[in-house]
Amino acid sequence: MAFRLLVNPDILERFPNYRVAIIYASGLKNTASTEESTGWLREAERESRERFGQDPLKEHPHIRLWQEAFSSFGAKPSKYPSSVEALLKRVVADKELPSINALVDAYNALSIKHVIPIGGEDRDRLLSDLELRFMSGTETFDTVNAGQPVVENAAPGEVAWVDAGGVTCRRWNWRQCRRTALTTDTVNAYFVLDHLAPYPEEALEAAAAELESRILHLCPNAGVTREMLGR
Repeated sequence: MAFRLLVNPDILERFPNYRVAIIYASGLKNTASTEESTGWLREAERESRERFGQDPLKEHPHIRLWQEAFSSFGAKPSKYPSSVEALLKRVVADKELPSINALVDAYNALSIKHVIPIGGEDRDRLLSDLELRFMSGTETFDTVNAGQPVVENAAPGEVAWVDAGGVTCRRWNWRQCRRTALTTDTVNAYFVLDHLAPYPEEALEAAAAELESRILHLCPNAGVTREMLGR
């Protein structure tokens, strides 16, 4: 059974400006990082440094919107930045983003290019449909701390993606779990592109279209579909 991603109505009630593009990809043949995928990262880093210079990232409208959203459910943005802010902080500090594998390199490069949080995970590792909802505090999260695997609990009231096996991504898009990590063994995956209005929805559409193109460039025989969730 192919599980799907859902957004709980309570999330849309609290965050009516939220839209998410979900890309489902099947029949993937992911590889270790290549010269091309690493090149996408380096080019996106160069463009980002030219764009931001020494300006505070919080001045960017989408970064600011995510900081406000995180603050609203008790996640201090300075400690728990959105995924795109975490990547860009590293880039503007003149540090290179790590090459992980070809598909992860592809979506990380597009994340900083379009200033949109993007994540990708292994769909075959899901244990049920995956839902974005508010946490009760009992949900478990399989992660790594100080190099060692640990199981944590989500914070009550935080926004996270969760299936029958626990949280797959904490604090909306802050950190992914180990279980569903996208690897070179991944055959079927899903990609999540998060957007908060009034940041232009055209940026979301452009990022999704470009990610689809790169998935098919890396895996020409893959099947790719897209859907939009939110209002």
